[in-house]
Amino acid sequence: MPYLHAINLKNELPCWNLRISNRLWSADCVDERANKNGEHPSFRDASLETLRQKKIPTGFLQPRAMSALADPRKWDMEMAFEEARRTYAPEAPSRLSCLYVCEDSDVGRAALQSMFGDRVSIFNVEIVLKRRWMRADLRWVDAYYENPRRKEVLKQYWNSEPFSEEGGSWECLLDGIIIFTNEQQLQYIRQHGARFSTVA
Repeated sequence: MPYLHAINLKNELPCWNLRISNRLWSADCVDERANKNGEHPSFRDASLETLRQKKIPTGFLQPRAMSALADPRKWDMEMAFEEARRTYAPEAPSRLSCLYVCEDSDVGRAALQSMFGDRVSIFNVEIVLKRRWMRADLRWVDAYYENPRRKEVLKQYWNSEPFSEEGGSWECLLDGIIIFTNEQQLQYIRQHGARFSTVA
């Protein structure tokens, strides 16, 4: 099934990865062996108290985690969602270490634009490895951000409930691997995406 994925072309890490291959990995998927050896503890395994203090496990950080770390209000929100995940959907991917994809449709494209704004470009992808997966209505995230006292929102999000009777605005959380399927889009990323300063 085709999906969409958003990338900030100013972010060096995904752009670098896509110069050397056509795929991206979730943080836990990249770090699987190191996680098992205790070298790179996963967000999923770190204590909530450690995370609240921003003592971040070593290893690879997804853009969502990096963005939230820079914004105390967003970090508090992500901590609330991570604590709720462990209660209501312990086998689901963590929002802090997953890849985000949406279904390839106008609704999916609008959902990604709503999540990440104008700073991202949207590309066609397919899922080639799905270790953990869930679909959630991203409007519950907005509702909680606007009013953190609405704790019931956390359960509704992790239970994959639609926000309204008209249907959901779905984001898909993936612990796995995606491949970029459009060669022209891939070449665009390779030509225009950010580069590490030490890489020619």
